[in-house]
Amino acid sequence: LDVDHQLDARALAFAEDAGLSFVRPHGLVARAVALLGLGAYAGAADVLAEADKLAVGIRDRHNIIDVKIVHAKLSLCRGDVDGAIEMTEDVPRGITSGLAAELGATQALACACAGQNSRSAELIQKLPKLSSLPDAAALVLATQAVAAANADDDALVVRYLREISDVGAVDALVIAQRASSALIEALTRADLQPEL
Repeated sequence: LDVDHQLDARALAFAEDAGLSFVRPHGLVARAVALLGLGAYAGAADVLAEADKLAVGIRDRHNIIDVKIVHAKLSLCRGDVDGAIEMTEDVPRGITSGLAAELGATQALACACAGQNSRSAELIQKLPKLSSLPDAAALVLATQAVAAANADDDALVVRYLREISDVGAVDALVIAQRASSALIEALTRADLQPEL
């Protein structure tokens, strides 16, 4: 991990020297995602605070929203479903369709984790086609798995888990499991090991 940190520092220094100011907050967001996956929530929060400060300072709309999305995922992992919903309610203008889709899919997951299956389904229906957006697609599948768990449909939960595996983006599943006790219960009933 120390070697990776040194490589990160050199890459960020190179980007700054080249005048690519957006790279530093983007790199910090990537680091926060890694810390989130490891369960190092305090470290992820600290890195996100730094990334947000930098992104706001350079008025980088994309990174500002990316920080917001990862912060909402952190809130889900910490069990603050209402906070995650609140963070994802407003869809800002002037961001890429891919980022808007990830924001919407994160909100849908938060709603499903709050037991708001109909609201999460409405949000999913508003999303664009996700075939070229694996992270957003995995979030939608995780949302559907949580909704199925909320409805005690274990067979459907297992189907969505297989689809997440096919997409290859398991981060969404890890976040969903950390936020939804219903999903953990469904996995236990189906004799599947959670990916926490």
